[in-house]
Amino acid sequence: MKKILILMLLAFSSSAQLFYSFPTNSQSSPSIKWKKIEDAHFKIIYPDYIEADADYVYSLLDHYRLIEGESYGITPPSMQFIIRPEMSQPNGFVTRGPFRSEFFASSSFNPFIGGLDWYHALAVHEYRHIVQYQALDSGGFKFFKMLFGDNGLSLLTFWTTSAWFFEGDAVWTETKYTDAGRGRSPRFMAYARALVEAGKFPTLDQLLAGSYTQPYPNHYVWGYLLITRARKIYGDEIWQMIIPKITRRGYNPFAIYTAFEVVTKKNFNEFYEETIAELVKKWPPKKVTEKEYEIDSYPIPTKDGLYYLKSTMNDLRALYLNKSGKPEKIKEINIETGLSKIDYNENRIVYTRNQPDSRYAFKGFSDVYIYNIKEDRNTRITNGKRLYHPSFGLDGKTFMAIEFTSDNKWILARYNLNGDYLGEISHQGRIYEAIYFNDQITYISADKEGYRSIYIGDKRIISRTRNNIFNLSTDGNDLIFECDLNGRVNIVRYDIKTGEFYSLTGLDEDAFEGRVFNGNLFYVKQTAFGKKVAKKTALGIKISKNKLETDYLSKDDYSDNYLQSKPVVQKIAQKQNIEHKDYGRMEDFLRPHSWSFFGGRGLMLTGIFKNYLGDNTADLSIGRNSENGKPIFGGNYFFMKYYPIFGIGGLYEDREEDFQGAKNKWAETSIVPSITLPYVDRFGFYNLKLLVTGVARAIKVTNDLNTADYELQNDRVLEKVGQFSFSLTKDKTWRRIFPVWGIDSYIKYVDADLKRGRDSRLVDIQADIYIPGIFTNAGLKMSYKRIKQEDSASAYRISLSQSLTADYKYSRGFNYFFFPNFEIYRFDYSFPVVNTELRLLGDWLYLNRITANFFYDKTKFFSKNYFVPDNKESNGLEIGLETNIMRKLPLKLMMSYIHPQGSDKRLYEFSVGSYGEF
Repeated sequence: MKKILILMLLAFSSSAQLFYSFPTNSQSSPSIKWKKIEDAHFKIIYPDYIEADADYVYSLLDHYRLIEGESYGITPPSMQFIIRPEMSQPNGFVTRGPFRSEFFASSSFNPFIGGLDWYHALAVHEYRHIVQYQALDSGGFKFFKMLFGDNGLSLLTFWTTSAWFFEGDAVWTETKYTDAGRGRSPRFMAYARALVEAGKFPTLDQLLAGSYTQPYPNHYVWGYLLITRARKIYGDEIWQMIIPKITRRGYNPFAIYTAFEVVTKKNFNEFYEETIAELVKKWPPKKVTEKEYEIDSYPIPTKDGLYYLKSTMNDLRALYLNKSGKPEKIKEINIETGLSKIDYNENRIVYTRNQPDSRYAFKGFSDVYIYNIKEDRNTRITNGKRLYHPSFGLDGKTFMAIEFTSDNKWILARYNLNGDYLGEISHQGRIYEAIYFNDQITYISADKEGYRSIYIGDKRIISRTRNNIFNLSTDGNDLIFECDLNGRVNIVRYDIKTGEFYSLTGLDEDAFEGRVFNGNLFYVKQTAFGKKVAKKTALGIKISKNKLETDYLSKDDYSDNYLQSKPVVQKIAQKQNIEHKDYGRMEDFLRPHSWSFFGGRGLMLTGIFKNYLGDNTADLSIGRNSENGKPIFGGNYFFMKYYPIFGIGGLYEDREEDFQGAKNKWAETSIVPSITLPYVDRFGFYNLKLLVTGVARAIKVTNDLNTADYELQNDRVLEKVGQFSFSLTKDKTWRRIFPVWGIDSYIKYVDADLKRGRDSRLVDIQADIYIPGIFTNAGLKMSYKRIKQEDSASAYRISLSQSLTADYKYSRGFNYFFFPNFEIYRFDYSFPVVNTELRLLGDWLYLNRITANFFYDKTKFFSKNYFVPDNKESNGLEIGLETNIMRKLPLKLMMSYIHPQGSDKRLYEFSVGSYGEF
């Protein structure tokens, strides 16, 4: 989605000289009728067909409103919530511009949020972010809010704090105030624990900057550790005391670390090291034999060998077959293992793949695919569904899957292998996953409060638990599943004949995705280098049913009780007599969420507007040009509810410039209507983005001017712009600089009609082609650019809005001069040199890795009326230093050696760019 937004921004950046809003595809379907629940504390915006969900969310938020603000000593502000009904992946977030929280309607069909009901987990976690933002709204933050609104607060929040604080504190909250939460599931801490036990836990800089050696636990995990330990040592009010110190240091990029030291008298780096040392005492070191990071998943033992999925730092996920200890790569398959289980039947695997909607980013699908191993054929079985955890039928000619229907109901659906719907299978509660076992439907489901149960047919073998049970399988005799047990993720066997439960993996490892075959358990175990396939006998140790339902938590293990507190059962009272009203999507549009008193031309009052649903956005600006003191005003508006996206922009300014000793004064007016058609899709590991843009730019210049013939003089011009952008790129592996394969391209045509002057045309073509290099993670980018304008010195000149680089419109090393027709060939061969991971200037500079790029450029010129210059050729080397500046800015420091051919000079340049995500 991010790429399509960038393409949109580029398409419009030349269309209006002032803009703060631009079109995006972040909307829901236009057919939805939106309703709202509104009182003094909340405005909940939701589709009319999920009113019961909205009522439940309202009850949850009202319950936690005062509880969550208590530890910060505040009352949460009135807040807006949007429930998006069409997403295929569970998620939620809080953001500014405008300030709101968005919930993706879904369910806990995977185990990664712990044992809570989905809406319950969202409410307690995302509401905590609102409390955090409110706590920060003081001191220098209030000043920034006054000057810039939401955008100013977002900037200052990024500058002074860190994501680990927000997410770690939110995980602490969901663990502290509920009887589940991620902090009470050992799954959440499994990788961190394996690293500690191996003596491989990363430094704070490695966590903040990321690593090309291997991925490390995300900021939710280590943020939770740091937030929680600080509360345990310094008291629950510690972060309430730290936040005011942060807000008084808005100038300081290390404000959160400085404030921590001021309050606790402890250097934060020392505090981090002591936190890890505490974990080491709890989890003593173990011998580690692995050296290379990989993620294995879903081992499937068969008579032909062991099938399993594997991805590494250098390879995308693929299906492997291990015969007699010799793994063989079968095929790359894009399976998001956290969202899709896989099943096997007669040389076929069935799985689901997440697919984007072609237009609306707040809409997605999860469709079923079947890969035939012998025929090497991958077939999409369904289209436009939301299906999860498919399982073959007993006859191998059908499959069943849990389905999130178009009216947001969770059902257990049955399909044939052509994708035809065969009906719903009855079940109890909200379904999570299901398989066939003992000729019966066996499934995990939850009641209205989110407590889970396991059913075999009508018989309930596990009843109402917060245990994070998941991943049913069977060998035909017994039922296998994974769950939390005494601080570990454990694989359990249920004996259908005796009704007894057996722990198969014990307390010395975290085990996942187990299957039993010929008396052996095949599973993946967590290690310090990812997850690896393992095997052991499937005998196990008998455990009680009560141990799985109510007594599964450890007494003091950090994996599920780092908080060192008892679970809190919250009784959520369902609100009654809730008033539901129609929501008008324009009712929140006319109030600016951000503003500014500065612009690109000088002092300028700007207001930025956007409704909560994100389908209307605008900006208005008025001010004076700093160069001549003349007035300037303009704005943009985009209506993004439908397909296509419509926009209108405008600009008026009084201009004054000197030209060869004469003073020119004139007024310039432009009106810019536009239309945009985005399209996105995904095919396996390939991402398709298309963008068709049409813009009309009408410009009027008053007065006869002393200017060159090719500039406007008392004239009007109508620029009609059409642009088509096409991108098809394969996902990058962890260490690559370029995509493995792909093409990024666009073609732009501008037709400029003048009332008095000479008309002009512009054709702008660019294509970047990516192919693998010779060595691992190396890549070659071959670029072509063609510019063609009117071949006349008196023709109106159309400005070039895009170029191959920000600095050079021709070959690198050559200055730009106007020429109507030219083409550029460029070759870049890039590769990683070394992973350094060095702390160079304390907290100020961390060097992550060094990259290199050899390049060759050639520019050719064409003209019948101009003197044609010689070809411009250059080659050279660019050394990139990928750094983390001030523990928050992922910047690439580029040192370039450029040799312009045909010249004795050598150029040495330095530039700065971004290589990561802020």
